[in-house]
Amino acid sequence: MADDRNLVYFTAGAAQARVATSAIGVGPLATTNQTGWTAGFGVERAVRDNLSIGLEYLFADLGTQVIPSPPCSGGCFTDIQYGTLRLSANFRW
Repeated sequence: MADDRNLVYFTAGAAQARVATSAIGVGPLATTNQTGWTAGFGVERAVRDNLSIGLEYLFADLGTQVIPSPPCSGGCFTDIQYGTLRLSANFRW
């Protein structure tokens, strides 16, 4: 949605990250490629004809990573979810 110098938008798509899990005193436990989804929204405002500033929030859910044994004896896992807040300045040639 856009009006004179403002843009409000929503976004969604696929997400992927390489995730490493470790424990204090034990060290690395698991490293996996996790896939999931991301969604968010943002606003952008034109300050001049060739310059805009924006603010965007994205939430990502990469599912569950199972922690192997040892040290975990069955049923140990971690959910991988996070949010990102981004402030931007965009210059157009």
